[in-house]
Amino acid sequence: MNFGIRDSLIKALQGFYQPRSSLTPWQYHEVNKTYLEATESQDYAGFYDHTLAPQNTFVMEFFSGKFSDNVEFLPGTPRDTAWRELIIMKSSQVGVTLAVLLAIVWWIAEVGKNVIYAISSEVEARRISNSRLQPLIRNCPPAAAKIQPGGHGLNDMTLYLLGLVVYLLGGGSEGGFQNKSATMAILDEADHHPIPKPGQLNNLDELRARLKAVRDAKICSISRPKTEGDLTAREHKTGTCHVIVVPCPHCDFYQELKNENLRFDHCKDLAGEYDLQRVLKETWYECEFCHKAIEEKHKRDMLLRRKYRQTNPSPRPGKLSLHISDLYSQFSTSTWGVLATEYIAGLKSVGAMTRYRQERLGKPERLRSSELKGEDITKLRSAYHRGTIPERPALMCMGVDVQGDVKKWVKGGFSSRGALRVVDWGYTLSFDELLEVAAEIGRASCRERVSSPV
Repeated sequence: MNFGIRDSLIKALQGFYQPRSSLTPWQYHEVNKTYLEATESQDYAGFYDHTLAPQNTFVMEFFSGKFSDNVEFLPGTPRDTAWRELIIMKSSQVGVTLAVLLAIVWWIAEVGKNVIYAISSEVEARRISNSRLQPLIRNCPPAAAKIQPGGHGLNDMTLYLLGLVVYLLGGGSEGGFQNKSATMAILDEADHHPIPKPGQLNNLDELRARLKAVRDAKICSISRPKTEGDLTAREHKTGTCHVIVVPCPHCDFYQELKNENLRFDHCKDLAGEYDLQRVLKETWYECEFCHKAIEEKHKRDMLLRRKYRQTNPSPRPGKLSLHISDLYSQFSTSTWGVLATEYIAGLKSVGAMTRYRQERLGKPERLRSSELKGEDITKLRSAYHRGTIPERPALMCMGVDVQGDVKKWVKGGFSSRGALRVVDWGYTLSFDELLEVAAEIGRASCRERVSSPV
C-alpha cells in the first residue's frame, strides 16, 4: 500500500476514531486549556479553572459516567450503576449552565455523537448558541478540530460538526424533538417551558421517549422550581437527592449549608433595625457541630474538600438528582452577606421571600391545601354568640391585615390558660375606622362582656 495514501487516510480519520481519554469533562478542559471569554464570564475570563465553581464537578462527571471519590452513595446503591438521568434543582448563581455547556463541548470532542440542547425560548437558545456554546467550541482545541473547514456548519440553532450535529431548540417549538436523534440531551429551565396541552407529553418525557432506545444515552434536566408541584421538584424527589456537604474549618464536621445557619442578628442599630452595611460585611455561618463562626473567606477551601452525599435510599434506577443553592457560590454577588440582606428584605414581603427561596436557595414554594368535610365545619362551630366570650379574658387583642384597600380585622381574647377565643371580625376602608374598632376592645374589656355558653 502506498504509505503516502495511508498517512493521509489516517490523518483524515483521526477526527472520528481517536480513542477517548480517561479524563472527566472538568479535567479535560483544564488539561486542554479551554478558554472562557469575557462574554461567558466577566469576572473569571481566562483558562477554565474548576476551583472557581467546584460544586459543579458532579454535573460534568455524570456525562462521563465516572465519579470521583468525593461522590458518596448509600449502601445498596452501587456507584458504578449506568446513570442515565440527572435532575438538578438549582438556584440562580451557581454556574450550572456553564457546566453543561462545557460537558457538551467535551461530548463533541470525545464522544462525537449528536446532542440536543433545549431551553425555554428560541431567543434564549439562539443567544446561548452564538455567545456561549460556539465560542467554547472554538476555544477548546480538540472540539475546534471538529469544526468543518472554513467554519461552515455553525448556524444559529443547528451546529453541523464533523461526524455529529448539535441541535439547539426553544421549549415552545412544536414537535421540536421529532426527527432528531441524539445520545446526549439537556433540558435547561425545564419549569419555564410551555405547559403541554392535554394528551401531550412534557418536554422531559418527550426526550425520554426520543432517547429510549439509545444505548448509553444521557439526559440532564435543570431548573429553579416555583412550587413543589412543578416538574423539577417532583422529578428531583425520585432521584438520589444528592446534597453537597463541606467541612467546618474548625472541627472538620461535614454539613450541608443551610440558610438558617447564617448569623447576622448582631448587626442591628440602637433602634433594633438591621444595619445592612454591617450585615454585608459581618454575616457569618454557624457550624452545626462546634457552633464556631465560619467566615466567607473559608468558603473556597471548604468547597475544595466538598463531598456529594446521597439522601434518598430508594431512587428510581439510573436516576441521579442534585440540589445546589447560592450558599455555595463564590460569586461576589452571592456572598453570605449579600444573601442575608436579601433574606431580611424577604421578611417584609411574602413575594420577596418566595423569590429568595427560588432564586437563592433553589427551593420551591410549599403547596398548602386542605380538604374540608361537613363534620369538620360542624366541629369548628363555637358554643357562644359572636360578640361575646365564654370566659373572662386575661388579654384582649386584635389582628389586622392592612394590605390592599380593605383592612381586614379579627378580635380575640386570651384566657389565663392561654386559650384564644375569637370574639368578632370584619373590615374597614380607612385607618380611622380601624382605630375606632381597636378602641372598642378596651371598652369591651372594661365591661367584661362575658356570656354563658349557649
